[in-house]
Amino acid sequence: MSTKKKKSILSFLIQYTIILFLIFLLVEYYLFKIIPYIENYIPSIPQNSTVIINKTIYKSNPIKRWNVVYLENKNNSNQHIIRRVVGLSGETILLQFGEVYIDKNLIQKPSSLQKGLWTSSFDLRKIALEKPNTAKGYFTRFGEKAWSLSVEGILKSVASEVGTIEFSNQIFSKKIKTDICISFNIIFEKDLGRIFLLAKYLGKNIILNLPSTSIGKSPHIQEEMKILKTFTNIQFKPGITYKVELWLYDQQACVFINDKLVFSKNWKIEKDLYHKKLSTNVYLSSQKSKVSISNFKIKRDISFENEGRFGCDPDIPYKIKPDHYFLTTDNVDSAFSDSRSSGSVDGKKYIKGKVIMTLSPNFMEWIY
Repeated sequence: MSTKKKKSILSFLIQYTIILFLIFLLVEYYLFKIIPYIENYIPSIPQNSTVIINKTIYKSNPIKRWNVVYLENKNNSNQHIIRRVVGLSGETILLQFGEVYIDKNLIQKPSSLQKGLWTSSFDLRKIALEKPNTAKGYFTRFGEKAWSLSVEGILKSVASEVGTIEFSNQIFSKKIKTDICISFNIIFEKDLGRIFLLAKYLGKNIILNLPSTSIGKSPHIQEEMKILKTFTNIQFKPGITYKVELWLYDQQACVFINDKLVFSKNWKIEKDLYHKKLSTNVYLSSQKSKVSISNFKIKRDISFENEGRFGCDPDIPYKIKPDHYFLTTDNVDSAFSDSRSSGSVDGKKYIKGKVIMTLSPNFMEWIY
């Protein structure tokens, strides 16, 4: 290779490197910032992952509720932290019963956000694999004859029996958590019987009735004995796998079948229930069915408790200052490091950007 050609290639590489370096400087110091995330306060961001922050978005767009923001710690200018926006400028916020009230109105999280906030509490497959000799003891109070459990965590019902499994709230959570998500895959191996999923939520019995086609009735959801909605377009045909999810959160119930929302209803909690520790008990019943249930999980919602600044009197609302925001983690135990302990944050002075994406070896997702 001639000397002239070598110089030409070297010159190109130098120019290319300079351009890449300038792009890096533009991205890193003006448009975006890439940092490791070592905390464990936002469940939708995996611990020890990498987050990408948009540093300019709030120059032309308003800060919105539920945004995950990157900010300077107002108590330590050398430290930057990541928190979630739950209260906006000028609002009056009240954190009660683990939920967010703005100007006396309950704020419900959108389902697109909620999907990323569920955190695992009870995984039947994991328990069966890790503790095969004791797994059955968790849920066989009434269901010894009607149900069997494989070492892979698959539940099978006995066609000739009727029985109920009780999943104790104390088993799948160290703390009482009212808002939960119950999910599983179900296959009717034979066209027989029906399955009931019952959850006691905010003092109400919510029942999901899943019949086989032989029953001649459609699946439906009911409150106590009152049918709330019948799913006339859905049939649980034998040999086909269906994914079922029951979400109970923010004083509402949602049912998803094969990831499609088929039911949603709000409940208003009675005033005298605010200060009670209400657990959400879960029961799974078989009425002479022949089904297999796999991937049975119970997840819990994040809970915005008043254990920081307002822990002594949870009934006192907090007025957010102009141009300030109420920021929290998604973890009760870390309330000392957010607005629950130190008050609202000046957005213009301290908020430096929005977390838009997380990156980890097996995970990549936009943050909304």
